[in-house]
Amino acid sequence: MTIHILTSDLVPAEQLGAYIGQDWSAAPNIRAGWSVAFGPVTRVLFLQEQDGLEPPAAPIVPSAFVIERRERQWLRARSPLHPSPADFGVIELRTYSARMGQGDRFLDLMLRMLPVRQRHSPNVGVWSSLSGRCEQVLHMWGYRSLDERAAVRAHLKEDQVWGGYTATILPMLEELQSVILTPLPNC
Repeated sequence: MTIHILTSDLVPAEQLGAYIGQDWSAAPNIRAGWSVAFGPVTRVLFLQEQDGLEPPAAPIVPSAFVIERRERQWLRARSPLHPSPADFGVIELRTYSARMGQGDRFLDLMLRMLPVRQRHSPNVGVWSSLSGRCEQVLHMWGYRSLDERAAVRAHLKEDQVWGGYTATILPMLEELQSVILTPLPNC
């Protein structure tokens, strides 16, 4: 089973520029790293990949930096990580918290709708949570720019199949979070 670990580091604002400018290419098993463009902008995320459930190696933090808080979420890959998240200028990370007992049904419906949604933009990956909240599903969409994202969202509103799907899933959800990410320059 392929496991991904999403690590979120909260960095002091005065260190953010230097932190995201580090060379992260030597960090173990990192598939991609991002800074948050909209939302908590002092947050930096890393996606690591590994086989099995062994404790992951943490991204290396140079001693000159302070991490105010680090959160890690273990994720089970539900679709291949393709194309690479590093191939896009903008990534939208969506986190769906399903109502108790609705997580599996929601995930099944979402996976069946991926081909419809991917007519509009590429899906980078879909995961279900193995740690923390068990009814959580995450996925990433890749875009070249925020303008492309806005155009895709406009087209989705016109897609009747997609509209029917969203009408079905919304009552299943407690919360939906969307975070816009930009790739780290040296990751």
